[in-house]
Amino acid sequence: MAKSTLPPELIENLKDSYWRLNNLYWIINERSERVKFKMRPAQVEFFNEMWYWNELLKSRQHGFSTEIDIIGLDLCLFNDNIEAGIIAHTKEAVQNIFATKVKYPYDNLPEAIRRRIPTIKSNANEFRFANNSWIRVALSMRSGTLKFLHISERGKICAKYPQKAIEIKTGTIPTLHEGSYFFDESTAEGGAGDFYDGCAQAQSDTAKAKAANVALNKMQCKFHFFAWHDDAKNATNPTGIDISDELKRYFAELAGTHAIELSEEQRAWYALKRDGAQGLGKLMKREHPSYPAEAFEQAVEGAVFGEELEMVRSEGRIGFQPYTESIPVYTFWDLGIGHPTAIIFVQFVKREIRVIDYHEESNRGIVYHCKVVRDKPYVYGHHYFPHDSAKRNAVTATPLIDTVEELLGVDKVTKVPRVEDKADSIQAARDIFLQCQFDAKKTTRLIKCLSFYRFEWNDDQKRFNDKPEDDWSCDGADAFQCLGLVYGYGEIDGQVLGFKGPIKKHDDDYCEDEYQPMGLSNL
Repeated sequence: MAKSTLPPELIENLKDSYWRLNNLYWIINERSERVKFKMRPAQVEFFNEMWYWNELLKSRQHGFSTEIDIIGLDLCLFNDNIEAGIIAHTKEAVQNIFATKVKYPYDNLPEAIRRRIPTIKSNANEFRFANNSWIRVALSMRSGTLKFLHISERGKICAKYPQKAIEIKTGTIPTLHEGSYFFDESTAEGGAGDFYDGCAQAQSDTAKAKAANVALNKMQCKFHFFAWHDDAKNATNPTGIDISDELKRYFAELAGTHAIELSEEQRAWYALKRDGAQGLGKLMKREHPSYPAEAFEQAVEGAVFGEELEMVRSEGRIGFQPYTESIPVYTFWDLGIGHPTAIIFVQFVKREIRVIDYHEESNRGIVYHCKVVRDKPYVYGHHYFPHDSAKRNAVTATPLIDTVEELLGVDKVTKVPRVEDKADSIQAARDIFLQCQFDAKKTTRLIKCLSFYRFEWNDDQKRFNDKPEDDWSCDGADAFQCLGLVYGYGEIDGQVLGFKGPIKKHDDDYCEDEYQPMGLSNL
């Protein structure tokens, strides 16, 4: 490192990281202006509260990505032998982050600082400095032992790029060690995935540590949340801004249930941002959540059942759904051939489809899953299995459906014919959401599956394909499609499934028996 020629007062200030962060670095702000980076109130709060490992759930436009990346750059510049990494979700994001949040702040440092800490290697996504520290922006990182890691928009990575998400989880995060600095920062992308799981765990660990008045382990994540109303700039003149009755009720709920009191200016900003000509509409809660749980209620981008689940939640149809002993339970299966086996337990009460229970487990045989069903305290009406139940057991060569019939009763088992077009089974599932009620406790995993079940993202064409992603979420979603097919169609390819036909074809003066499966013989 070059010998210092800096003024003594500057040398003293340079010992303070907070001073450095607020006085040395220049950025281009949201108005395309060259400005010196100065922490906003929310950024100051995060800086003062951050831990070694951090889960940061936030609304848009707080500037946390910029703050975190400058912290990483600063760590490299003023410490020797630091390896710092920033993970972005696309190649374009890699280039943009490096250019705007690493290279530009470094290139615009005072010349005396750059002379003191010059680069010895520079390319499109990496700086290596004379003090043997380096900072790199990439899609993933496996080599080295990182002292600093920032994963930007991990929620989006999990939703659109599942293979990248796996690589980050198995390859990049393990390069960290105790005492490293980890920032997992994102807006929410549905109530499932690695970012959701990380936030849930961090929220629990943080609350327990606070209650016990003890510090977190250095490899436990501290949970941080910053809502849209934490940013003072999210306010506007309320004159002439109409607030809908729906939003008035929403603001009243925020105040009454969550103790979030909003000014007239804040309410006007929210109304414009959500309902204005260029408003976010149903995406508002995802992009600008008011409290943590709300952030994860919104659909994943590309979600197959996003609109349907939004309706289920908004109408309060996820709650306590008790088992009614006088009404039989019906099961709908997705067999775990290379995946977990999923089973949905349903009662049909008048026009309601009450999803009262859910079972999912991997690496277990069909005998085990049938025992799980039999051991539950339910009286069963019928069991519906997918077409692949005709496959033979690899050891006994016996068709799985034969074993199922032996264990659950030959007159209580139906094999649902295969639907050639996946779009048909998806539509059948969409059609039944209007009648569905879910037990909040026993079907939590199923709701996660339905929430995160999404179409494949085509990065070359920049659009979602028509085919759903084949990941952990498809097991519960496929079992739910089995329910949709049985309930929604009187027959498939001329084969009666066990219900008398679509519910919408019935008159209002129904007979309750019409809504029960007929339990026909195997197809």
